[in-house]
Amino acid sequence: MQEWSERTHRQFSDLIGSRTGLVFPDNRGDLLRRGVASAAQSSGESNLARYYTALQAAPTVSDVWDDLVGAITIGETYFFRNAGHFQALEEMILPEILERHGRDRRIRIWSAACSSGEEPYSIAMTLRKVHPDLSGWNISILGTDISIQSLQRARRGVYREWSFRRTPSDIRQRYFAELEDGVVLSPSVREMVRFSYLNQKEDYYPTLDTGTHALDLIFCRNLSIYFGPELISEIAGRFFECLVPGGWLVVGASETNSEIYKRYDTVNLPGAIVYRKPLQAALEAPSEPVRRTPATPTPPRLVPRPVTRLNPAPGPAVQSAGELCDAARKFAREGSLSLAIQKCDQAVERDPLYSSAYYVRALLHLDNGAREACREDLRRLLYLDPDFLLGHFALANLYEAESRAEDATRHRTRAARLAAKLGPEETVPGSSNLTVKTLIAMLQAMAQPEDDQ
Repeated sequence: MQEWSERTHRQFSDLIGSRTGLVFPDNRGDLLRRGVASAAQSSGESNLARYYTALQAAPTVSDVWDDLVGAITIGETYFFRNAGHFQALEEMILPEILERHGRDRRIRIWSAACSSGEEPYSIAMTLRKVHPDLSGWNISILGTDISIQSLQRARRGVYREWSFRRTPSDIRQRYFAELEDGVVLSPSVREMVRFSYLNQKEDYYPTLDTGTHALDLIFCRNLSIYFGPELISEIAGRFFECLVPGGWLVVGASETNSEIYKRYDTVNLPGAIVYRKPLQAALEAPSEPVRRTPATPTPPRLVPRPVTRLNPAPGPAVQSAGELCDAARKFAREGSLSLAIQKCDQAVERDPLYSSAYYVRALLHLDNGAREACREDLRRLLYLDPDFLLGHFALANLYEAESRAEDATRHRTRAARLAAKLGPEETVPGSSNLTVKTLIAMLQAMAQPEDDQ
């Protein structure tokens, strides 16, 4: 392996920062050097210049980048890490969320940068401890990470002893079983958590497509280890938009910062400082991030010319199906699920052939726990447009949640083939701001390593 120089450090640091947001100042130079050397060796490349060129040429969603990210991040995680946060979760945060949602019985949680899944699973087990009977509740716990390998391990739910060094013995006995190659988590907890790829440097959240909207709680700890101040501030702002008024944000114990989180209320709890979006907070951002590429225009429709009247009385403007769907996404982001579904119903009535209306309504039905209604809308969608990429992706997610592996694989494979026909930087048709490269990563994260793609 060739000598590591200041120029080499700067080249790799700049490239990694531009792709992932991870930063490596001089005091973390050894971590970068060791990580790059390890990843280059794993790739079979001993020449750092050639390895750098290979990284430049490869998309961020690729095996070579996944190996590098794994090598340069610590990935230190275990169940119930930081007891103070889980004490706050058990004694204050979850009871408040449960009380607030006593009528609609719908809770949405996001564990960002979840690594191999110990954090979101710990949240799920804590929720079961606080409220043992969750029948009739619609619980959504989303775990995301930039490492596809970590997400695949998380979905498998098999762990080594190192992950249990802070796990109470009664929890381990109740939710885990011994295997030859480790300890496996109970299906009752695994089924509560969905895992998906997400690069927090990108600008596709909050969106309905990624499930990062109308959240009651976000866990995102130890960001400052890897990200610079500007990106952390930007992410804090995005999290604010992701949360419903009254929603909670938990960051690392050493990451509390009154300036970065000035839009939030600071809540001091025994053993933890957490943040909360004010109950009276107004949603300041647009309903969805701005598209990277222009949307395909709707073809003009021929309509009869209206009869001209003298001094016609003004009336309300008639919304198109596309405008109604945009309004539905806005209401969904704000947590107004019934209004969002109502807008989709109006869009379907306005134009029964408008495919996106069925897609958006299917996601809303899934949010509402109405899987059969979701399935029916997706079937109608794919009848109208068999190549609607996001319809296949959504069905793959639905079948995955129902443990219908063969059906999930079939639709995931179809979605991957359709995505391969598009450019990686294109916006996925029918989405708000989801790029093709990100959707491909999300599809890869759904598959277990042994799946035949």
